[in-house]
Amino acid sequence: MSRLSKTFAQINSDEVNITKSTVTQLTNITTAVTINSSAGVITTVSSTLASNTSASFTVNNSKVDANSVVLANVSNYSGTGNPVLHIHSVSAGSFQIVLRNVSDSAAFNAALNISFVVL
Repeated sequence: MSRLSKTFAQINSDEVNITKSTVTQLTNITTAVTINSSAGVITTVSSTLASNTSASFTVNNSKVDANSVVLANVSNYSGTGNPVLHIHSVSAGSFQIVLRNVSDSAAFNAALNISFVVL
């Protein structure tokens, strides 16, 4: 049995407010971004990631430590292909996002919005 190493406060409210930031990726789909907030939205470059391939990029974030849990999802994408992602290599000050196009035939042809939260 493992033990959770973070302490979470009890919240007596119907709503939790977390300040979020935004950042836009420059150059290509593997270019690192910096966004120093506990939550945010990353807008990628318009990617042409081919079907059944992956790409990853680093998110530099001062709110992340080696024991952080990072949750993320593709929150908006209107192009072709089928994007999925997972979080990889969480360490002090950064984490990696691995994007995969699981389409069997269509490449990406638009930017993605990726929402995340650091716990």
